[in-house]
Amino acid sequence: MEIIDYIVVGSGCTGAMTAETLAESGKRVLVLDVGIENESPSEVNADFITKRYTEKQQADFFLGKEFEVLSENTHPNMPQQMAQRKFMTELTDRFLPVASENFFPAESLALGGLGNGWGLGSCVFSANELKKVGLSTDLMNKSYKIIANRIGISGEKNDDASTFCHNNFIDLQPSIKLNPAAESLYSQYRKKETYFKQKKLYIGRPALALLTENKDNRQAYSYKDLDFYTNEDNSAYRPAITIQNLLKTGKIEYQKGWLALRFWEEHNYSVLECLHIETNKKKLFFATKLILSASTLSTARIVMRSFQKRDKLPILCNAYTYIPMVYWPFIGRRNIDKFCGLVQLAMFYDKNADHSEVAMASIYNYRSMLNFRILKQMPLNYADGMRFLQLLSPALFIAGIFHPADYQKQNFIQLQKSNSLSGDTLFTNYTFEENEANQIVETEKLYAKAFYKLNCLILSKISTNAGASIHYSGTLPFSENEQLFHLSPEGKLYGTNNVFVADGSGFKFLPGKGLTLSLMANAHIVAQNVLKNV
Repeated sequence: MEIIDYIVVGSGCTGAMTAETLAESGKRVLVLDVGIENESPSEVNADFITKRYTEKQQADFFLGKEFEVLSENTHPNMPQQMAQRKFMTELTDRFLPVASENFFPAESLALGGLGNGWGLGSCVFSANELKKVGLSTDLMNKSYKIIANRIGISGEKNDDASTFCHNNFIDLQPSIKLNPAAESLYSQYRKKETYFKQKKLYIGRPALALLTENKDNRQAYSYKDLDFYTNEDNSAYRPAITIQNLLKTGKIEYQKGWLALRFWEEHNYSVLECLHIETNKKKLFFATKLILSASTLSTARIVMRSFQKRDKLPILCNAYTYIPMVYWPFIGRRNIDKFCGLVQLAMFYDKNADHSEVAMASIYNYRSMLNFRILKQMPLNYADGMRFLQLLSPALFIAGIFHPADYQKQNFIQLQKSNSLSGDTLFTNYTFEENEANQIVETEKLYAKAFYKLNCLILSKISTNAGASIHYSGTLPFSENEQLFHLSPEGKLYGTNNVFVADGSGFKFLPGKGLTLSLMANAHIVAQNVLKNV
């Protein structure tokens, strides 16, 4: 029997940060993961416009070699997945089955997890948000700096969004250059700044885990507008970068193909049972400390199986609405400039004027994802709609609005026995009670008026199915008092001696601002606690 010092389950954003922190100890670290990879990553030899106007085989790149992008997507919350990102959600129906009528989470078994498709938004939580989440402000602010230095973050230091994005707690590279339409839209905001601030609305540049200057072996962003298809020179941070770098330097070990099922403790070590996805054979791994970082839902599965209980666990998920809109001043303009396909501007609504309950709208230009995707939102037939979209394309924006989420008693997850390979299916329920639903409506009305004030015509408002935000937390809440299915403030799973949780399972509140940077900062803190032998 071989006992490894530290086993980390999961290679996503939190697993990668956990592994890097643990590796600094010089002890043996093993990352276990299913680890699906993109078997045919795209080579980039041109920008978006060049590909669209000159390449004869562009369909292979934009639609997939088997036109898989055009096929009917069975997952209701993954409608915009490019062929290059299909690997992210492969095999989840088979190994991570979910049963629900109203909650449709996106999960991943890939190397790097859902971090492969992260929009790169990097927000720090305010002191009031951290208090509601259950995290230490002092520890998190220190950890934010460490994670920012690891991954590289670009942003604006002193605009109206800075206090919501980073509050100058972290080192920043210069912000990305704005696309022409976004620059014009932003100038409209600056002219009407007083009106917006009276409404507690603030617009500015988002902080992004995207390099605008070279860092380590990664290159600065090149504005090819292919961000949803590839990651040239690793300018965008993806957790697989960390895992691969740690492997190259021999600081960690990594075994792929393993789905973690359950654990138990014997003497002074933990036993982890895993299923190999190709052979269906099970294997036991032994660790002095076991760190679960498989994602909020997958970690909950492992814990429920391990405790052999069918309790209902709570769940948090941001409500998400996206709004296609036309910015009047740019209708009919040329649309062949160098572009960035990532979020251009962020609009924050500080409802209580104290950073305790903030909604966030991420504002994107719409070009490289191709017009056919938005055609369904047009009140025209396909032929006329495509002609009309060619005219509107330079003026198209998509705003995605994320709302903060508190616990509601009707929302839960629960394992139920089934004939799946893991022996169970995750049953879920997620609805919005009246007060929360009303607040969502009021917030979106405020945003709609704000966009109108910025000379935008809203084409439609799409309220997505619960789960579409791909922001989940709260299944194993932090607690000062020891109780089953809860975590200590240090991240240790109550009822165990050697098991820690380093993903978002403990977060007791879900701000509307992007949570990934906070997930990684918390993972670093949990790993430090593991090293302290808490």
